[in-house]
Amino acid sequence: MTISDTFKGIRNTHGKAQTRKTPIVIDDLRSMVQGLKDDLIGKRDRALLLFGFSGAFRRSELVSLQIEDMAFKREGVEILLRRSKTDQEGKGELIPIPYGSNLETCPVRSIQSWLEASGIKSGFLFRAINKHGHVSQKGMSPASIAFIIKRNAYIKGKEMQFSGHSLRAGFCTQSALSGVASHASMRQARQKKFETHQKYIRIADMWKECAATKLGL
Repeated sequence: MTISDTFKGIRNTHGKAQTRKTPIVIDDLRSMVQGLKDDLIGKRDRALLLFGFSGAFRRSELVSLQIEDMAFKREGVEILLRRSKTDQEGKGELIPIPYGSNLETCPVRSIQSWLEASGIKSGFLFRAINKHGHVSQKGMSPASIAFIIKRNAYIKGKEMQFSGHSLRAGFCTQSALSGVASHASMRQARQKKFETHQKYIRIADMWKECAATKLGL
């Protein structure tokens, strides 16, 4: 028997706590974007955070977005997601990103501001920016999403609690907290199985229906 077999047996016997990163819900998101500078990096990070949240994008999806696949409409922006985890055949899915009610947290206006400031007209939507303020021609890596989240001033001291998945998890959790119908939330997040979405509902309900809050402590 190998050491890995031994530890596997221990885990099967005693169980292993699941490590779940903290979702970024709307109050977190507001604080995160409010603390950003109005320079080129700040504009990109604001657009990335708001777009990533409102589109419930996976990290790989977010960094793969192309300007050519965006269409600005009266209601907001339509994004053609050419391939995703749940669309391995590459048929593509249209993702609607509506205008926000608040200027500071509007994903559409943030994208417009980033495109105007960066001057990019085609290719990858989100790109690296070097210390001289030059925008790369290449797209970002999925790991960059976690880096941008963790370096945000609002997250300081809590970096280990968050990950690149926190934006997508935050959308699903906030949808449940806000009473959004499950089918609508699942459609925006491209979730095929209700069991996947249900775990976010359970987290939201845990706080909404917590008996301890009614005890007068």
